[in-house]
Amino acid sequence: MFRFSLRSQCFTLLALTTAVLAAGCTKGTPGLVQVTGKMTVDGKPAEGASLVFFPDGADDPSKIAAGTVDSTGQYKLVTNLEPGIHPGKYKVTATWPDRPKDSKRGFSMSNAEDPPDLLKGRYSSPMKTKLTAEVNADTKEMAPIELSTK
Repeated sequence: MFRFSLRSQCFTLLALTTAVLAAGCTKGTPGLVQVTGKMTVDGKPAEGASLVFFPDGADDPSKIAAGTVDSTGQYKLVTNLEPGIHPGKYKVTATWPDRPKDSKRGFSMSNAEDPPDLLKGRYSSPMKTKLTAEVNADTKEMAPIELSTK
């Protein structure tokens, strides 16, 4: 009789998970377009803002793309953990959490509650947002998203 210890079962599970993830990461998803974009609020980079691109008129959650704005205002879009976005028309949501910044470690996550949205929820859902985007197979850079807190 062949017996596995709990430790060997955990190791096997970890090895299988790593192999599956590695295989998934190397194939890439056909049809995704590698794009970048820039988001500013009141003329300054919206570091930490989150963008979600919802396919306009489609109920296909596998085509939802997302990105996070870095300190320069740049973002890259990812779909299902793969870099890029499917060509098409999108409704774009944006939230910008008001997180206290720790000068040594970046943004602090010390508060368990969701921080307030500096954009006051104006762009937080596909039903509310007026932000849209269109991606073609040859799109490399999205039109800048320039918002205001006023």
